[in-house]
Amino acid sequence: MNKRDDKKAAVDESKPVDERLNDQVTPLWRMSYPEQLTQKAAAMKTVLEDAATELKRFVKLARDGDGDGMDYSWLEGQTSFCPVAEITPSPVLKDYRNKCEFSLGKDEDGKVQVGFMLGLFKEGRAAVVVGIFFLSFLAFLVTPICVRLTNVMSH
Repeated sequence: MNKRDDKKAAVDESKPVDERLNDQVTPLWRMSYPEQLTQKAAAMKTVLEDAATELKRFVKLARDGDGDGMDYSWLEGQTSFCPVAEITPSPVLKDYRNKCEFSLGKDEDGKVQVGFMLGLFKEGRAAVVVGIFFLSFLAFLVTPICVRLTNVMSH
């Protein structure tokens, strides 16, 4: 079981729907924006360090074998796959996302909905939640589109 599975297994269904939805769709929502950026930068650094480690392993295998004739001297002493610039904070923090992927399914009452999947599908505890009212990052125009699609799908 990986970290992501651990998080999903720890879903607290006693929390209000809006909190569970935010936890699932935007897991860093409880942090301040500067804390989110710091965590994302650290995660990216780890990914790039892991990529450099894997590439070095590949190079070692290539050198130990017949070699592939390529020059990998640029990789010596590197701890990261490539340099990374500082994250530039966005000036817009609300109503910014205009690309979303929604699920079509039934809510907890069995009604057809267009929205976000909430719960653990593999454990049979999943429902589509019209969480568009709970998520501050969604563009304003997304709400009427989801409501309209839900109406169309219900008839």
